Amino acid sequence: MVPLEPIILAPPEIDATTFVLGSLVTGALSFGVFRTVVYFRMQLIIAHMLALHVPKGGARVVDFSVGEGRNLYYYPKDTVQVVGVNPNPKVPMLEAQAAYAKVPIRILPDVSRLPANSMDAVVSVQGMEDMSDEQVETVLRDAVRVLKPGKKFIYIENVGAENPLVLAAQQSIEGLGKLFGKKYTVTRDLLSFILKTKGFEVIKYQVVLGFQDPHIVGIATKKQQTTTGAGIGKDTIPKKNKKEKVPQQTGLSDPQKIEFSGQ
Repeated sequence: MVPLEPIILAPPEIDATTFVLGSLVTGALSFGVFRTVVYFRMQLIIAHMLALHVPKGGARVVDFSVGEGRNLYYYPKDTVQVVGVNPNPKVPMLEAQAAYAKVPIRILPDVSRLPANSMDAVVSVQGMEDMSDEQVETVLRDAVRVLKPGKKFIYIENVGAENPLVLAAQQSIEGLGKLFGKKYTVTRDLLSFILKTKGFEVIKYQVVLGFQDPHIVGIATKKQQTTTGAGIGKDTIPKKNKKEKVPQQTGLSDPQKIEFSGQ
């Protein structure tokens, strides 16, 4: 009887080029799926924040991140007007998006012509990543100026990750942007800029997608003002008591790190 010998199947021969191309395609597909999931999760967060914090009943809103008009679909349907700030707008596209979203839009290069204390909300959604630190400071001051007292600045912006590996990846993205002459900042500590801006009294925030695409999500409420004999819209200033030392008033409570519902 002839002894049986085990059959050893040799692995198929694959040349190096095919292997590399296959690995790249697989990696690209996996990354594409990952980015798609992150993208749609961010859209859910944006939609939730705008629906929750933009006042209903005829609000007028400034959107510093109007871009191509994607956010327009997330505003309450009774919004009276969205002032889209864009120094280089694609006007036909924005007008078409506004028509489909059924939200009136006014496009301006900046908010210098808007009166103080006139807006019911100010929004910035991923609009600061292309701005310098000085431009961010200007946007925050403008937000305080145009907001009505007690109304909200709603922000969803990139923020530096706490995880060192994710932070390193973010810094690499910024570095690549510089190589191509593009201002792109995804590691900015936006909370510190908000805290330095005079005029906000309540700040609430949450960091989401910390291991995927870190963003800071939150609201900053403009300080309440009262009408005094000296004029309209003056800050409320407590009277000094001679018997006790009055601490310096900043008008800003400590920022509250919370979890927004729906996220």
